[in-house]
Amino acid sequence: MNFKKWLLSIFCTSLLLACSNSKDSNPPFNNGSELPTYMSENYSHIKKELYEAHFSCVNSSDCPNNVGLLMVNYDGQEYSPQIATCTAFLIDDNIIATNSHCVPEYLKAKTSSCEDKIAVRFLNQGKNIFGCKEVLDYSEVKIFQKDFAFLKIESTKISPLKIHKAGLSDNEPLKIIRMTPNTGFKGGVLETETCKTTFNSLLNFYGATPWSPTSVALGCEGVHGNSGSPVLNQVGDVVGILQSNVEEGYRLLIKMNLARFGLSDIPNLPRHVQFTNLSCVDDPINHVPFREKCDASSKLLITDCMNFQNEETKANDKKVAEQWKSKLSPIFIYKFKMIEGDLKREAIPVCVKTRNMMTNYDQFVAKKGLIGFRKETISLSYLMNTQIASHFRMDEEYRLDSSLNFSLDSNYYSSINLVREGISWQGTYTQLDTSLLATIMNKTTRQIQIQLPDCSEEQLKKGEYGQMKLKDGRVLENEDFDKYIAELNERTKPKAQCK
Repeated sequence: MNFKKWLLSIFCTSLLLACSNSKDSNPPFNNGSELPTYMSENYSHIKKELYEAHFSCVNSSDCPNNVGLLMVNYDGQEYSPQIATCTAFLIDDNIIATNSHCVPEYLKAKTSSCEDKIAVRFLNQGKNIFGCKEVLDYSEVKIFQKDFAFLKIESTKISPLKIHKAGLSDNEPLKIIRMTPNTGFKGGVLETETCKTTFNSLLNFYGATPWSPTSVALGCEGVHGNSGSPVLNQVGDVVGILQSNVEEGYRLLIKMNLARFGLSDIPNLPRHVQFTNLSCVDDPINHVPFREKCDASSKLLITDCMNFQNEETKANDKKVAEQWKSKLSPIFIYKFKMIEGDLKREAIPVCVKTRNMMTNYDQFVAKKGLIGFRKETISLSYLMNTQIASHFRMDEEYRLDSSLNFSLDSNYYSSINLVREGISWQGTYTQLDTSLLATIMNKTTRQIQIQLPDCSEEQLKKGEYGQMKLKDGRVLENEDFDKYIAELNERTKPKAQCK
């Protein structure tokens, strides 16, 4: 079964809906729902705004001087501008890194100048406010994709942070240094928080490998103003740039879309942030050393890296399939019919076993009619059409467990009535559909005329077999069916790029 395609179609919709309604829309990083507007009587140069801001450190013993408060004239107005705040950090004496969404579109044009429009303040002795000289590079702002910008500023004479370029590790301890805006007055406080990387979480459908464009840090929290914060590893090197988090509406979308798979709901979103993986970003100081890995992982989804063909899943699938088959009458040999992309399986009798093929033949075949005219008859009911429903498991970190549980979920039963006429069996079977839709439409029963032969020794030796109807109309049986299933299983294995 191609679970990856089903998950993909579900989540593409969820991701787009969740993020299109995000409060992190333009501009997503201010302190509050509205950007403050500074009229001509209370606004001067952007540097003066930074100078007048209250900027301090929560912990004086852990107060880096290379992470700062970034202020941006967001709309470009000279006398009544909207001032947005972000976090930024030094990667060189005169280069800072932040998020692309912290830089307004009008400053990304080649002919634009960021001078007097962007400035940064560090907690440094002596000169600590530095104006922007040039927007060096930036990314497009897209859902769960890299969000970075590099700005050239005035020389600082401050030691920069070092960028890590060797990929991420799952459950890797992290530290975030962020500038959180003050409430009610200009400025903010510099603070730190610890968390860990988390691969294969539904909080980021693209965070699958050490080389994914973005990843999730679990245990940290991001608020407006934290955008652009450095994400550090245990040795103090920068592995990423904090960019956003998903909102409660996203959890509700997950709940709605995966209810059909029996996925239990997680009451609340865990504390988390999304961050850009700098191992896969060409910054002004370092190029990407593992570009092939980054390129290979750039479009991988978490389902591409999950092994749904693991032994536990196979055992669960086999157990439920055998449970269903045990409910079928052994008097018939069946063809198990499936449709590409559908979870339902239908058992269709293809022949009736003869007396010498079954020791309990008389248990299923009776003779009815007047003496001297009695005929062999078969009258029974069975679970003809079933849906083997898959049940995903998700933990509190929103990670999907690739080992699936299955259950029988069927609304279709059949009663079959046959009479031997010469060398074949003729009669009807009636399908009973107990689904809600069939009940509403008053189409709960459907009767079909059938004719079945006695099973041959060749059919008995071959036994049951599968049939797959593809979306293009082709029908696969026997060796073609087995080959299709083998190819499908191969396609659902984790992709080589996931390693």
